[in-house]
Amino acid sequence: MAGGKVTSIAFLIMFIVVCSDISSTVNAIQCCHDNSIGSCLTGSANDNDRCNSLCANCPSGKGGACKLLKSGKHVCHCAC
Repeated sequence: MAGGKVTSIAFLIMFIVVCSDISSTVNAIQCCHDNSIGSCLTGSANDNDRCNSLCANCPSGKGGACKLLKSGKHVCHCAC
């Protein structure tokens, strides 16, 4: 019985950590910049849609798209 409570508490803590990480990613989006949001592959419709949604609050209203940098890093670029 105690094992179930410990497992439940562990999952609750993991959930809180994941949610806080997602929240910090959303708050960290900068307009007119390349943003690291985790997975943002240029050929992935899901990743491009997520990037566009995250950039939707930028003043330009142009949204954003995944971009491959010369270094090989994939980023979400919010349009100016």
